Amino acid sequence: FLCLFFIFFRFFVFIYIYLYFFFSFFFFLMIRRPPRSTLSSSSAASDVYKRQVSDGKAWFISQTDYEMNEKFDRYGFNTELISKLDFQTRVEWFRHQLGRSVQPGHLDVAVHRENIFQDSVVCISAQDKSRLLSSVKVVFEGETKLLNDASGIKKSWMDMLSKYIFGESGLFEYDEENEEYKIDRTARYKLSNFEAGGKKYNHLELLTFVGRLLGKVLFDGERLPLHLSQSIYKALLQQETQLEDVRDLDPGLFKVLNGVRNGEQEYHPDYLCEVFGALEMVPNRETGELELTDVEIGRIGGCKIDMTMENRVDWVEYKFHWALRGRIKDELDKLLYGFWSVVNPALLSIFSAPELQMLLCGNMELDLDDWQASSSYEGGFSPDHQVVQWFWEVMAELEPHEHVKLLQFVTGSQTVPLEGFRGLANRSGPFTLKRVKHGTKATGGSSMPIGHTCTNTMDLPDYPDKQTLGKMLKVTIELGMQSQFIME
Repeated sequence: FLCLFFIFFRFFVFIYIYLYFFFSFFFFLMIRRPPRSTLSSSSAASDVYKRQVSDGKAWFISQTDYEMNEKFDRYGFNTELISKLDFQTRVEWFRHQLGRSVQPGHLDVAVHRENIFQDSVVCISAQDKSRLLSSVKVVFEGETKLLNDASGIKKSWMDMLSKYIFGESGLFEYDEENEEYKIDRTARYKLSNFEAGGKKYNHLELLTFVGRLLGKVLFDGERLPLHLSQSIYKALLQQETQLEDVRDLDPGLFKVLNGVRNGEQEYHPDYLCEVFGALEMVPNRETGELELTDVEIGRIGGCKIDMTMENRVDWVEYKFHWALRGRIKDELDKLLYGFWSVVNPALLSIFSAPELQMLLCGNMELDLDDWQASSSYEGGFSPDHQVVQWFWEVMAELEPHEHVKLLQFVTGSQTVPLEGFRGLANRSGPFTLKRVKHGTKATGGSSMPIGHTCTNTMDLPDYPDKQTLGKMLKVTIELGMQSQFIME
């Protein structure tokens, strides 16, 4: 009896220990990964989540956040140290910081193509900051068939809107010599009667809207293929202007200011007869018509204070500050206010003005070799396929401006990210050539290439020869820039 009791006792003890370790291990596996509902919605689905423990508290972070923390933890938020890193590393840190600020939900923008500026002003101006940090969902009224588009409509909206803002709106003027846009000093008069959505907006409110839009472009990692003046980029970075900045704005003025500062005889105060004032276009109080008027700069009663050898340095400083920012101070302040409501200016301090321009505009130079090396293929196409080889041969024969048009036809943008064409893969996917049947719609084929800006994909018919491919590609490039019927 005792022997049987001892045998059963050992058996039950063994079962107890086995079950204890089994359930302990099972519980350990369960807490290694929380339910999907507790994970951050901004994290990629492919992320691996790690459990971090501190002071007895446990939480979960994405693999991306974990790696970025490991990489940049020693720097903290010390922008002075981060600014000493190489450009690509700084961009990586900057993008990661912006990504942590993304808010849930959508910023819904409903516009009509023929009224895109007014409708956009109403939608964006009414939003609070948190909504500006969420993803944008654009709907063109009356075009419900495009609602399932991933990001192509957003690209089209930004492209059309930016062309209007920097073209017909009257807010900016184009400097052909420097190929850049500056705030139009006469915008307040051109837009004095602007109305949208039954409400009147003055030019300062419109510049706040433009600032928000530019900030949203940078926040979302999009690009605008245009250049602002360097003084605007410096203002966005909270950097002081220098006399050298006048050289690009007005070479003649720079020559005079530099000569006065250096005390050159040719620019002696007695010869120039200048005062602490400037001539500006100001509306007449009685007629309302614009006329040249003396405006004080830097000093009260400046129009009556002569520039002398003793105060010439002050005059030069006031003069170039007025030329760069003073004459558009109110307008520039509103543009900055709108921009900084989306992007924290402290994050921008790690960049220079040319670097910020690259972030906003992207890479303006299109490298055909990089384009080909970074492309992918679907539907039976491969780098060795005859049609693909014809395509790249035709591309090599096209002019640079035609490359730009084709890029916009397929991706919705005239530029590529800073990393070049490989950077497209991090956004809407790499530039992709997808093989489709050559023929008519009735036969289930296509006679012309079709661009899908939401996925950076071009449906390329399986043409029988290079000549046909080249001809149809050129027709597509021209029509694709003028009409929406080819792009989906």
